Amino acid sequence: MPDSLSQLMPGRKISIPAPSTIGGRLALTYALVVAAVLALFGFLLAREIGGIMADRLRTELEQEARLGARLALGELEIGGSWLMQPLVDRMGATLDGRVTVVTGPNDLVSDSRTTPEIVRSHVGWTDFALARTKGVHTAVHRDLDGQEMLFVAVAEGGPDGVVMRVGKPLAPIDSVIDRVRRLAFLGTLAAAALVGGIGFGVAQRIARPIGELRRQAMAVAAGELGHSVEPATTRELGDLARSFNLMVRQLTTSVQSLERIQRRMETTLVNLTDGVVLTDSRGILIDQNPAAETMLGSGPEAHGRSFVTVARDHELDALLQNALEGPEPIRHGAVRHGPSGRVFDVTAQRIDAEDETLGLVVMRDVTEMQRLESVRREFVANVSHELRTPIASIRAAAETLQAGALEEPELADELLSGVVRESDRLNALVEDLLDLARMESGRMGFRLAPTDSSVLVQAGAARLRTQAEQAGLQVTVDAPEGLPAVMADPARVEQVLLNLIHNAIKFTPAGGTIRLTVRPLGSTIEVAVEDNGVGVEPEDLPRLFERFYKADKARQSAGTGLGLAIAKHIVQGHDGDIGAEPLPRGGMRFWFTLPVV
Repeated sequence: MPDSLSQLMPGRKISIPAPSTIGGRLALTYALVVAAVLALFGFLLAREIGGIMADRLRTELEQEARLGARLALGELEIGGSWLMQPLVDRMGATLDGRVTVVTGPNDLVSDSRTTPEIVRSHVGWTDFALARTKGVHTAVHRDLDGQEMLFVAVAEGGPDGVVMRVGKPLAPIDSVIDRVRRLAFLGTLAAAALVGGIGFGVAQRIARPIGELRRQAMAVAAGELGHSVEPATTRELGDLARSFNLMVRQLTTSVQSLERIQRRMETTLVNLTDGVVLTDSRGILIDQNPAAETMLGSGPEAHGRSFVTVARDHELDALLQNALEGPEPIRHGAVRHGPSGRVFDVTAQRIDAEDETLGLVVMRDVTEMQRLESVRREFVANVSHELRTPIASIRAAAETLQAGALEEPELADELLSGVVRESDRLNALVEDLLDLARMESGRMGFRLAPTDSSVLVQAGAARLRTQAEQAGLQVTVDAPEGLPAVMADPARVEQVLLNLIHNAIKFTPAGGTIRLTVRPLGSTIEVAVEDNGVGVEPEDLPRLFERFYKADKARQSAGTGLGLAIAKHIVQGHDGDIGAEPLPRGGMRFWFTLPVV
């Protein structure tokens, strides 16, 4: 039968798992320590008891052997060696042991259990010689039946005297030792169980606040920061709980501060009109704000993709890569975005943090700024052009008059008429510029009053009807009665209407028709001027209401080029809207709206 688990399962390492809880480990530790101490105590006690009993037995056997040796000497002096065997038998029966006597120089042997020949051949035969030498000899041998026995041999009467050896089994002593060991083992188990139970209870009292602390720590780790621990009554655990509560309060403050900073940053980025893109060191997009999504035409799915894929513009990506890989961490430039056609003022920057390198791209849409700059340049050029022509005409007339034209009345009269005409043109230009400046700055007031829109339209048509008829055009008005009144400045609205009718007359060939309509449109009244003239090219439509913009590229048409711009500001000053659209049959339709009273 195998004597260990290792023999049952060779090649496998046998291990007993340790308890996972503090209570279990403390209880096991206490139990093992107590068991080890009591087991050692029981072992030492059993050995000590065995030693005491063996010493007592040896003393008793020595006394019996010495008494028997003296009796044997007396019997030997009285009757000779034949009396030894009866003595040995009596002593063996009395002692319940084995008694052996060796007498005389011829080593005559008498034994209470066996024959002299077997005694001489037994392993304990040397006991007699050692006893003759030392006087007393003690030894432990296995007897003829195999059991261990303690033998004490005593020599009396000198070299030719008697050696008496008395032996008794050690089994009773072994039995007592085994009983002591069993009792020690049972006591060890009971003490280990008792101490383990007590240790488990004590450990539970210690582990309970620690377990509560662990649960609260897990809750805090999950983001639930509104937890605290009731301090235990013991000083160490109480200090630990108070430290934990202080840590949670400080952590809550830190998290709230971080969340506040994050909300501010997110709010700033979300409401920032500049596009902001954050990438890693390889140019992979990490985050972008809504402005960047709008500029690049991307969405949340762009996260994790390369910047060049999201931007779809190699010039933009080149700025970022140069900032990430080049010696200069900041790169700046203006880029016309290919897919959208808009112009971005771009700053790409490399950010070297402690544990990573980031790329930051800031884009500002400067398309409108460039357009306004272009408009400004065109405005200056247009003003210069509009001023140059009448000034040149006036100068030429003046120089001609100065050269002698005053002597010719007809020529002088014609030149002076040209000077007046060009002066009127300059005055009209200056007045329009002043009106436009006042309107754009908000310094021109409107005298608003309830006004009949039909009357306004009829009046405007009547003022230019003669001019239209002279140009071979027919003017019709569709203004039904009963329309609600509009809140308007009649003089300014009539200025808008006259400008639109005048433009229709200029760009409609003879035989054409100009139609004026008035109709209700929700909470507004719409006034429209339609013609069947030459119309406007589609690319010119968005710029019709710009200052000095003229659809005829040669700029041969009369006028300052400010009429539609002024009309737009007048209508917007009435909280209305104005627009233009081509008609399917040819020609144009200009319209504007005014709010009803």
